[in-house]
Amino acid sequence: MRRAADGDQDMQFRVYFGCAGWAPEQLEGELARNDWLIAEASTEFVFHANAYEVWDLLVADWNKSHPPLPGSQGDHRLN
Repeated sequence: MRRAADGDQDMQFRVYFGCAGWAPEQLEGELARNDWLIAEASTEFVFHANAYEVWDLLVADWNKSHPPLPGSQGDHRLN
């Protein structure tokens, strides 16, 4: 961040931010019901050149080893 603030033209970075909240034990319940797709972090996805393609790429990668989610391809409302 300091390099970018100092005007380093070669510095590339991506900022992800957001806020989510859960009631006590809500997240644990969601995880136990498999409501979440959990994947290992990968620089391939975190630093992908086109941030708008990442969701589709993650779902395609997930589907290689898991049954596809009905209607999930291309439906960004599911993320």
